[in-house]
Amino acid sequence: MFFNFIKTAFRNIKKQKIYFIINILGLSIGISASVLIALFVVDELSYDSFHKNADRIVRVTYKLTSSSSKLNVARTAPLYGPTMKNDFPEVEYFNRFQKAVPIIKYGEKIIETENFFYTDKNVFNIFSINLIHGNGSTALEKINSIVISQKTSNKIFGDDNSIGKTIILNDTLSYLVTGIFEDLPTNSHIDINYLAPFPNQNGKWMNTWMRNVFYTYLKINETNNVNDLQNQMPAFVKKYFSQYLDEGETMEVNLTPITDIHLHTNFEQELKPTGSYSNVIIFSIVSFFILLIACINFINLSTARSAIRAKEVGMRKVIGADKKSLITQFISESIMMTLFSSLIALLIIEFALPYFNTFTGKEIVINYFSNPFIIPAIIIFIISLGFVSGIYPAFVLSSFQPVKVLSGKSSTTSKGFTSSFRKALVVSQFVISITLITSTIIISSQIDYLLSKDSGFSKEQILLVPFWSFNSEVVNKFDLFRNRLIANSAISYVTMSGDVPGFMNTSLGYHAEGMPESENATITAIIAEPDFLKTYGMKIIAGRDLDRNIKSDYEEGMIINESAVKSIGYKSPEEAIGKRFEIMKEGKITGVVKDFNFYSLHKPIEPVAISYWSDWFGIMSIKMNTQNLSQTINLVNETWEEIFPGKPFNYSFFDEDFNKQYLSDQNFQKVFLAFSVITIFIACLGILGLISFSAQRRTKEIGIRKVLGASETNLTGLLIKDFVVLVILANIISSPLVYWVITKWLENFAYKIFNRRNNFFNYNYFIGKHASDKSFVKKPC
Repeated sequence: MFFNFIKTAFRNIKKQKIYFIINILGLSIGISASVLIALFVVDELSYDSFHKNADRIVRVTYKLTSSSSKLNVARTAPLYGPTMKNDFPEVEYFNRFQKAVPIIKYGEKIIETENFFYTDKNVFNIFSINLIHGNGSTALEKINSIVISQKTSNKIFGDDNSIGKTIILNDTLSYLVTGIFEDLPTNSHIDINYLAPFPNQNGKWMNTWMRNVFYTYLKINETNNVNDLQNQMPAFVKKYFSQYLDEGETMEVNLTPITDIHLHTNFEQELKPTGSYSNVIIFSIVSFFILLIACINFINLSTARSAIRAKEVGMRKVIGADKKSLITQFISESIMMTLFSSLIALLIIEFALPYFNTFTGKEIVINYFSNPFIIPAIIIFIISLGFVSGIYPAFVLSSFQPVKVLSGKSSTTSKGFTSSFRKALVVSQFVISITLITSTIIISSQIDYLLSKDSGFSKEQILLVPFWSFNSEVVNKFDLFRNRLIANSAISYVTMSGDVPGFMNTSLGYHAEGMPESENATITAIIAEPDFLKTYGMKIIAGRDLDRNIKSDYEEGMIINESAVKSIGYKSPEEAIGKRFEIMKEGKITGVVKDFNFYSLHKPIEPVAISYWSDWFGIMSIKMNTQNLSQTINLVNETWEEIFPGKPFNYSFFDEDFNKQYLSDQNFQKVFLAFSVITIFIACLGILGLISFSAQRRTKEIGIRKVLGASETNLTGLLIKDFVVLVILANIISSPLVYWVITKWLENFAYKIFNRRNNFFNYNYFIGKHASDKSFVKKPC
């Protein structure tokens, strides 16, 4: 019987080649696209789950709220970890990371490090960092030991075993390589290439609540859970922080499960950009839609062709076939077609996966035999999809009445219902397609808006040169370097700072004249040398900029933005000029700068202060005014090598770095657009099949109408008029769906292409690495 089913299936394929190709093409593309999206979603959902005890690892964060500001920060002070280990028996281990950017020398090689962390020796007891060489219990015991990743070992030492070799940090400190660990998976919220013990573990800065530059992690005992420990945090805050909090300020200490960091948090000063859980949900829905449309195509074409197979079914029933055997036959044909489509889909996936990884920035690899459940899961998927796709056509075809079919009176006992159901499926396809088309347009417009909106400063032709590891040498010779560069007409300004817009990691406690004496607040701070505002094209709207020719500006000059003026309570920017302003040092406000978006447009503008401290600099900004960028960069490089010999010259363009904040948004846009196009293509493929089949069924009618004088335009309208009605209906249904989806998605942005007021959209716009780690806070929070 099984072979008879196969023979019948191939006979029908031979008779209806065009519809077979449409079904196979739609199903194979649908399956491959859905699987690729599923791989993306699984990768996003599996962040940090590779750690053996991921369910017991949490990160400590704090949230500080005052009348004028709110901070939700991923970094904490050094005392959090050891104090929690001492106070709470639930804590088995603690570990802290502090990011650094030292210069490494090995022989003649000079390497500026990436993903270098000082850490505690407990790191191997908490995280699944697998050592290839070395012993985790002793690798970081000595103060001059260092553990490196496999790719870092290959980069520095080549193929040689690096264990026991010595490297030099910042020209002064010798470190012995005591371990090599496997490269961490890419689906980790933290990238690590180097691990070294804290250089001054008993110093005063390691015993304070005031230096928020650490990422603190806890491993909870098996017998306890995170919620129990979280419930004890208010008492922890009261015990250690109440003395630091001013009137009106509140503080929370939160424990975030490590597996929630990537998708479910929105902290400042994160280790790397996080993902979006809403995007994962949207992709999951798109994946489901793609498979749904592919199945709808199969059902529509199968039921539309029911008249062709009516006589076959009638004859089978006459010679004794029952309904059950006919249903089995048609479902078997559906499963066979799904199997064939799945084999083609696997080939498409293997071919497309490298491009998909490049497209999304992922490193997804499929190993079908690494997990014993993968092959059975594929088989179950094929059978399930074939069954779902074939169940309705099977019941329709098997319900034909032999007498009526063979007499030519009727092809089916349920013609009206079948036709209505098929139209409902077509409407569903149009609803999905219209929703995706509209969503794609709005999403693309929103991302374009983010990249093109005036942020309040200039992004173009600014060269960033980091020098964290040797800042004292650069600061001492900065005037010489600056004067040599600006003597060339290709360079307008040269300045230094601790942070640049888009990478603001410094938050400081402050007090301004006019605020109650007992009140302090927290403000985002930019530690900058004069000409910072000119370099970035920021506008002074009251007072004046810091002037390098006025000595007092270095000692007490302060610049604040419009938001800070409002937050403090001044009536106008002019009123703020000359007012006393204390932030790490006592000074006065010399100028007010127009508000600018120093974070991405996901966040609103917040108060900011700009002042000068020479030992907080770590990045140089060079404003160029030439089209010959390569020649100007060579000039900067030559001057650098002359004035700072032996110091590495690394640079990047500010606009490229700034736009990296929107990398996940851009990836989302690209992936959503690509799979929306695929979904729409599959839907159009099915509609094309239905129209083609309809035309074939009405050949005689069309011939008669032509004889009677009907034009091609009239005939075309005759064939598509029913579909036009369905499209109009689908537009009506999809409108509220699009409104809901886009409204939810746009909640992730402080600035939108349109804003909702009084439940209506106000269209304002439509269709048209170097972060500082010196976040010293006046208060522990």
